[in-house]
Amino acid sequence: MFTVVVALDVVPERVHEFTAAIAVAPHYAEWLKVAERCVRSKTNTYATPAFPQDIVEQP
Repeated sequence: MFTVVVALDVVPERVHEFTAAIAVAPHYAEWLKVAERCVRSKTNTYATPAFPQDIVEQP
């Protein structure tokens, strides 16, 4: 299990379009199409959980 924190720099004129699309995007592929139009930059940061014993693994 790992956590990815994503920082997005969304084009100001497209914030509404971007957030509206995220709310209805059925899966990641659709989200990527919207991100191509609306996001100027994206940074992924991988994090180590502070309390890994509290993570409930999904079957």
